[in-house]
Amino acid sequence: MRYVAGTTAGQIDEIVRAVHLLNANLPRDFQLTVDPTPVSATDDTTGDSHDTLEQGQILVEYDHAED
Repeated sequence: MRYVAGTTAGQIDEIVRAVHLLNANLPRDFQLTVDPTPVSATDDTTGDSHDTLEQGQILVEYDHAED
């Protein structure tokens, strides 16, 4: 799993905990890992990431909460 640049330390901790929960229920061959290198933020106009993810990677991006 990868996360977007600007993700807070608390949010990264939530991602890591979620991956641990998922891995507890996945076979060893399907275990997930968290890559510590963030991906550039998504361009809001096109929705395209400035970096290209490798096949099989999952991108986690937090959205702004609605008021």
